[in-house]
Amino acid sequence: MTKETIGPAENAARPISEQDFAERTGITRDTLRELRKELLEEGTHWQKSHRVIMLTPAGQAVLATVLIDEVPVESPAEKTPADSLCESTASVVPVDPVKAVDGEPSSVDGEKKPPLTLSLRVARVFDKNPKWLTAEIVDQPEHDPVRVRVRSNENFVRGMTFKAQLQNNGTWSMLGRCPRYRGKW
Repeated sequence: MTKETIGPAENAARPISEQDFAERTGITRDTLRELRKELLEEGTHWQKSHRVIMLTPAGQAVLATVLIDEVPVESPAEKTPADSLCESTASVVPVDPVKAVDGEPSSVDGEKKPPLTLSLRVARVFDKNPKWLTAEIVDQPEHDPVRVRVRSNENFVRGMTFKAQLQNNGTWSMLGRCPRYRGKW
């Protein structure tokens, strides 16, 4: 997994602040505060240091397990579903190549290639983590579902389709706007 995703492997050596953990996982501080009050114990999972709540590695592991719905955390050396998808791009036709932030397509080995953009279908919406959802690739249902970062998942329902782009760090992010109403664009 990458630095932006959650998991105890990245920060196992030191505690991090609750605010940093919230920014890395994409959940709100209020949601994180509720989870801390419900699941964590002061002293073993978190501690207060000069008016700042610091999450210990044990607390980070508990929250990571809850937020990613008990999906095992992989080390960076292991292969992710996104890696296997990139290897099988011969059968995948990118939809509307999107330019990178600087206006140029991302480059790999000196040649310019557009980022992988696909149509995805919502498979699951997380209640406790409003910035993430799980989606299936429309053209390739045999692939494992992928996790997609969205602005807010409150109006998504199972079966909705949308376009997402594979980022350099192996995560997917939604392209375009979120639905204005529940289940409707």
